[in-house]
Amino acid sequence: MSQILAVRGNNPLRALERIEWPAELAVAGEATVDVVDEIPVRATVGATGSHVTGVDSDADVIVVQNPLDRFLAESVVAAKREGRRIVVDVDVDWWTIPPHAAGHRSTTSLHSSKKWLDLAVSAADLITVPSARLLDRFAGTDVEATVLRPKIPEQLIVDPETITGTGPSQIVWYGSTADQPDDLGPVSRPVRELLRTGRARLTIIGPEAGIARAFGAPFDANSFWISGELEPMAAFELLAARAGQIGIAPFKDVVFNKARGWSWPLLYAACGLVPVMSPLPEHELLKEEHGIGVLVDQGSDWRSTLTRLSVRSDERLDLARAAATGVGALTFEAAAAEWALAWLG
Repeated sequence: MSQILAVRGNNPLRALERIEWPAELAVAGEATVDVVDEIPVRATVGATGSHVTGVDSDADVIVVQNPLDRFLAESVVAAKREGRRIVVDVDVDWWTIPPHAAGHRSTTSLHSSKKWLDLAVSAADLITVPSARLLDRFAGTDVEATVLRPKIPEQLIVDPETITGTGPSQIVWYGSTADQPDDLGPVSRPVRELLRTGRARLTIIGPEAGIARAFGAPFDANSFWISGELEPMAAFELLAARAGQIGIAPFKDVVFNKARGWSWPLLYAACGLVPVMSPLPEHELLKEEHGIGVLVDQGSDWRSTLTRLSVRSDERLDLARAAATGVGALTFEAAAAEWALAWLG
């Protein structure tokens, strides 16, 4: 049986989605998989610092998520030189990332990270990405790439029949303004106006930093709740506790966002919420092929959609159950062969 060394990135949610879950639920039956934070290497120290000379592992395959620093990129090159299969997972379009997105910028210098990512990509046998638009970035190059769209573990999916949608209406956003500094813009005013009517409450699953600025005004303390920063599994529990409510996935219309996968609406749907989402290409595909979510565009559309769903609990319940049902076809267990083929070749 082949041995795989799977190296997760430093974003906990994306590490789950792109490395930990597929390793456990999709590939483990075909290979021995060790999930690690870095590649064990042999290195030499010279006048310009330490440099990787080899990989200290018996793995036949090395899967690396977002190799953004010199040491990791050199490790990938060394592993390739030793004859190992290299799979590099690129989960966002790092080449067009907004420079003021602090959550991404904190990983490393944005300029140098692109350089090291390019080096690792050039050494890879296969690049995996979450969207067709991101796949286009590698068109016309010598690099082989494929789309592995986000999936969900079966055990995470809320039973559609248990979704009741009772209680006061809630608008739920799972995210961080550090990672998404501009994306709440389309919903800022519609949400603020809706809260003032008392028809819904706002729930933020994520850090408090930047929320007041993103929505443009302070709120009455009874109209919102912020969880604070949480590990993904704790966040999923809070989302599932709000099954039948509205989960918003607004994204600014920029190149970086258009290359995103459908992670957010997929998570909302799995947890029993109604995904209300910007019309990114992958969101449109999720709606068209799997019947999941509600697409909205301009500010006026957000206002009318959120208002309607806040007051029409029956429609909200039907949409939430339909979304949770649709997710059943998008599990890692169902896609095991797809992920195993990509990793093992």
